[in-house]
Amino acid sequence: MRKVFVILDCETLGNARKLFDLGWIALDSKGNELERFNALVSEVVESPWGRREIATDEFTSRKWADGTRKSDWYLAQIDAHSIPVMPWGEIMRELENVGVRHNAQLCVVAYNSAFDVSCIKASCEVYGVAMPSFVEIDLWAQAINHVCTTRKYRKYCEMNDAFTPAGFYRTNAETVGSYLLGDLEERHTALADCEVEAEIWRKVRKRHRKQIKGHGSPFKLGKRH
Repeated sequence: MRKVFVILDCETLGNARKLFDLGWIALDSKGNELERFNALVSEVVESPWGRREIATDEFTSRKWADGTRKSDWYLAQIDAHSIPVMPWGEIMRELENVGVRHNAQLCVVAYNSAFDVSCIKASCEVYGVAMPSFVEIDLWAQAINHVCTTRKYRKYCEMNDAFTPAGFYRTNAETVGSYLLGDLEERHTALADCEVEAEIWRKVRKRHRKQIKGHGSPFKLGKRH
């Protein structure tokens, strides 16, 4: 059976049960884009507390390199109706229907998929929505196995001081994306991050087409010396 790869990312307000922004880009086995989707979760953004938490949450209050505050951008999108606002149940039906529309097995690909899938599962539990069936693929693990273990990647980290506070080589999407695609800034909005991760997926697939089971770990690469 052929597969459709849904490069997915979500944004939350502090914990998995407050997922408010979900996006994905669906690709075929050759990396061609089939469709894309982005929606804000109405149960959160239309709640009495949702707008307040978007404005004050530590993560959404951060500024991008151009000085724009992420929370201000989100509130502007909501006010301008630039991103659809949908109930969680409808969003899950859209996700499930990706496989149906393309007559393919649904594969969800995410960078640190354990986090994104746990957020989806938590939201399904909170709102009483059935969890869609899909194959989970961790893009982080694939990047570690096929990109981050190379000498060139280690050299890139050393030249750009790309290390964690504990001294490990960075393997996050922004660092891997900058190595593969050129300097970039992850916006940490769902669809924008999907665009970066879709490019990482395409690069990884060219290097090695086998899907890696399990999840990534920044500690696989060791510390600098």
